[in-house]
Amino acid sequence: MTSSVVTTSVAQASSGPAPSANAICAKVSTKSVSGIVGYDLPAPTASTIKLKATKKNDEISSVETSCTYGADTAAALPKNVVLVYGVTSKRLTAAELKTELSQAQTLNMTIVPYRGLGIPAYYYVFTIGGITIRGISGSSGVQEYGAFVYSKTTPKSKLAALARLAEKY
Repeated sequence: MTSSVVTTSVAQASSGPAPSANAICAKVSTKSVSGIVGYDLPAPTASTIKLKATKKNDEISSVETSCTYGADTAAALPKNVVLVYGVTSKRLTAAELKTELSQAQTLNMTIVPYRGLGIPAYYYVFTIGGITIRGISGSSGVQEYGAFVYSKTTPKSKLAALARLAEKY
């Protein structure tokens, strides 16, 4: 499952080169993430996806970095946590963020506004291949933050706390 399913992006200053994915993930301690979910996690694996502006995505480009805490195996997925950070080429409205989430794949996705972050945000749930994904994604100007888990039982309050950690990127 790639983070493009839950595309979340955060803009960064235009001066200087973009930080590496590993440098981004290093800004949040594994201990902080483990403390929220209540179990020990390994150090994150960093990955970056660059999306070019196209007509299909409303001419919005982005660079998104995912920090995945956990192994990429079917047995480990229920305990994985993913924090997402990225860069968009323009400010996204709440409607565009919702569209972005729902168009990531053709999924039976439930998306509802989430007001607990203090920024326009959405809580979403969908199941793919028998695995349930829950997350919260929010946008502040050209910055977007998010977190998701592969679990049916993670409460919104923990997802929101994880999304707040992603704001540190």
